[in-house]
Amino acid sequence: MVHQLVRGGGTNSFAVDPSGTLSTCTLSRGDAYDLRKGRFQEGWENFLLKVRQKKITRHTNCAACEIKAMGGMYPANCELESGDAEEPVDFLYQVAHLRAHALGSPVS
Repeated sequence: MVHQLVRGGGTNSFAVDPSGTLSTCTLSRGDAYDLRKGRFQEGWENFLLKVRQKKITRHTNCAACEIKAMGGMYPANCELESGDAEEPVDFLYQVAHLRAHALGSPVS
C-alpha cells in the first residue's frame, strides 16, 4: 500500500505568508510556491497538487498508523520537531496512543 505524505493541507485549505509564499499549511516551510512569480491558480492547481501527491519514502511505525492524527503526527509537526516531515515524534506518538486508549479505539 502506498501512502501519501500530505493528508489535509493543500486539499481544502492553504497558507500564504506575508511575503506571498503559498504552502500547504502555516507550519510547513518545506514546499513553497512564490505567488509573486506565478499565479494563484497555477499554485493551487499544479504546485499544491504535486505536494499532495508526494509519497512516503520511508516506512516508519507511523507511516500506516490509523491513529497518528489523534496525536498530531502531521508532516508539518514532524518537520518542526525534527526537520524531517517523515520522522516520527515520540511525544506525538504517545499522545495518539493515550487518546486512542481514552476513547476506546483499538490500536493495531
